[in-house]
Amino acid sequence: LERAAALLAQHLADAVAEIDATLAELDASVENKRTYETLDRELAAMITDQDRQMTRHETAKSMADACRVSRETLMDQLIRPLLDGMTRFLAGTGLPVVPYCRLESDRGKPLLELGWVRDGRIRVALPTMSGGECGLFHAALAYALVAIRKPPVRLLMIEAGELDVESLSRLALAIGGVADGLDNAIVATHLPVDPGDGWTAIECGEREAVTA
Repeated sequence: LERAAALLAQHLADAVAEIDATLAELDASVENKRTYETLDRELAAMITDQDRQMTRHETAKSMADACRVSRETLMDQLIRPLLDGMTRFLAGTGLPVVPYCRLESDRGKPLLELGWVRDGRIRVALPTMSGGECGLFHAALAYALVAIRKPPVRLLMIEAGELDVESLSRLALAIGGVADGLDNAIVATHLPVDPGDGWTAIECGEREAVTA
């Protein structure tokens, strides 16, 4: 009986040990499964985040391309004809300048910069021009707008308060050079003028208006 009891106790101990080992394996499997599920969730989140980043990148790229196309369209449909008209007007001033318009900086950032290139190499932005230069530039811009819009009465009106005598003379030459595209031109100035052929001086208080 003692021997049978000892054998039974040994079998029970072995069974308990086997059960403990099985439970340990089950616990390890459960832990491994939890770890796997955690890693799987993290991986899925990383993939989702990467997809979102790719989507944002593609969206930004599409917007950049659209902006580039818009700038090119704006340049072709509006700005280039405007610059052509200004070039024609400024050619009559005798100044070695050609107007330009920049829609993008040297670093590729959007901007709007107007000015002219002097002697084919010196870029002069509008804010850095002298008063007389600004007056001639604005007059060229006004003429180009009239030429593009083609109103029923092609009237060019210019406030020449910034112009000195020399600049005013250049302005008169420029208007004469594009007279075939105008019906009339009115220039308001504070300077005394000696109107030439085709011009009429009209005194208006302290100012004098010259009309062609």
